[in-house]
Amino acid sequence: MDNSILQQFLDNPKEAGLVCLSSFKFFVQVFHYYIYKKPFIFKEFHERIIQALEDRVLTDNTDKPNLLINVAPRSGKSQILQYFVAWGYAINYQSNFILTSYGDSLVMKFSDSIKGIINSKFYQDMFGIPLDAKNTAKEFWKIKDGGELRASAMGSIITGFGAGTMSDGWGGT
Repeated sequence: MDNSILQQFLDNPKEAGLVCLSSFKFFVQVFHYYIYKKPFIFKEFHERIIQALEDRVLTDNTDKPNLLINVAPRSGKSQILQYFVAWGYAINYQSNFILTSYGDSLVMKFSDSIKGIINSKFYQDMFGIPLDAKNTAKEFWKIKDGGELRASAMGSIITGFGAGTMSDGWGGT
């Protein structure tokens, strides 16, 4: 997408929010440009990850809602998944997520990045979904009057925390 078009959306957050709710790919484009001031360069596997997240995870359009993403390090998959969690809260602020990775410092970095997106003025202007000021630690934070995110390295204890919601519809992963 052309940078001037992306800039027009940055200048009109309410309109951008409506489009972002309908397309995860668009959300990635807009927020990547907002954060880095350059477009996200999509490769075929990025498109496939985005499509799978929309079809298999968000809408559960298959009999196999689980998704394993196995691509090389530094390919953009973690960035896409961070955008997905932030987009997930825009779709349903009551969503619950468990974020995990091999190392504690990496998973905390990802958690902090997601919080940064949600706390950004642009996200707030678009969706108005604030974090709960009482629960903002990197390893466990909440959306005000909404869902939560638990970040933990592999092998850590996550017993008692759940992803998703008990209500109808999508509620996180």
